Amino acid sequence: MENNNDKKEGIITNFVLYSVGCSNECVFCGKANRGDIDKNLRDEYDKLKEISNKSKIEIVEISGNDPIEYEKITEVIWKIKHISKAEKIMLSTHGRNLVNKDLLKSILEAGVTSLRIPIYGHNASIHDSITQSKGSFEDVMRALENIYYLDNKPELIITSLILKENQYNLKELFYLISKIKFAKEFHLSIAGFVPSKRNFIKSIPDFEDLKRDFNDTLKFSKKINLKLIIRDIPVCITKDDKIPHADFSVPYKGYKHFGLEDYGVPIYMQKKKTKECESCVYNDSCEGFFRTYIEGGFIKLTPLLKKL
Repeated sequence: MENNNDKKEGIITNFVLYSVGCSNECVFCGKANRGDIDKNLRDEYDKLKEISNKSKIEIVEISGNDPIEYEKITEVIWKIKHISKAEKIMLSTHGRNLVNKDLLKSILEAGVTSLRIPIYGHNASIHDSITQSKGSFEDVMRALENIYYLDNKPELIITSLILKENQYNLKELFYLISKIKFAKEFHLSIAGFVPSKRNFIKSIPDFEDLKRDFNDTLKFSKKINLKLIIRDIPVCITKDDKIPHADFSVPYKGYKHFGLEDYGVPIYMQKKKTKECESCVYNDSCEGFFRTYIEGGFIKLTPLLKKL
């Protein structure tokens, strides 16, 4: 039976192109190899049709290794728009291919209304050390320039992750992003840790240094009026409860991450608390921190005993 409430309210769902490769080789992800794209597309289209038959879809988030590297991405976006009738389509991408102005215009004409693009460092040295791909910073800057000159700009969200490579230059990164005035907001988080990817350990931030320095860095973000949203970082690390904060939650329907059941949360996004959290004044409003960091011994959560 159709859920009339869903039809009224609209939902968020996703379209994951997990089989598409990526020219970056980010320290937290590694090199992504192309899989069975035909099966991937069939499964995602079928999922989208099933959801759209039952519910009104408001937003489709397109993600994957990097969807924009699929040579037929414009056709995919057209089809997503046709099936879902969604008001908004967000595309998550490293942005490098958007140096091609024709590609940028074609994906917007096909239906993309929002772009989510990461910047990991304030210069090529830091950014490229994280993507492990020379020229990636320059490509992103050129892509942003192309977006800037559009008459009808898409909504732009800049994202970043705190890693060992950039944690001591966050102020410089904040300053760079504050100059991208046409960006709607900036989302900052910490990379999810997959235990099987042991090579990532060298890039895990020094959490004791981060806990010591982060609040001062956040004060700088306020001074420069950065439109910052902190994602999935608890108050015991930020020492700030005033900056907008958001925690990961799966889209309302159709989130089947790499074969997980609907609503399944991948291991690197699962959270937990420690016994020490019970004495923290923010315990009731906090979801904890990524369990793989806690269980791996990479961080010790320190409870706050009074409100900030």
